[in-house]
Amino acid sequence: MLYRPEVDREFEAYADPDQDLAALYNRIHSEYLGADMHDVPVWALNQMYGSDPIYLESYIVGEMVASQILDTLEQRFGNCCSKRAGNFLKANFYSQGAELISMS
Repeated sequence: MLYRPEVDREFEAYADPDQDLAALYNRIHSEYLGADMHDVPVWALNQMYGSDPIYLESYIVGEMVASQILDTLEQRFGNCCSKRAGNFLKANFYSQGAELISMS
């Protein structure tokens, strides 16, 4: 997943907030990217930390929701990509469309 490094970093940062967070960022991103981060605090280059720091939390919530949906589909249907799973998603997630969104 594209934002999995952000999720891992977030949980590890809260587990030990006194650690070197720049080193944590570099270690996790090195693992996912397979590239040496050269011990440079590259997190400062990501504009989202300054412009939209709360937005990043949405990725963590999204990761949890997606994992729960996939787990449910696999438990109920044995495969998240089966026709039965697709019909379930259509009936329970997509059938309402924008009907539940309040524009007032």
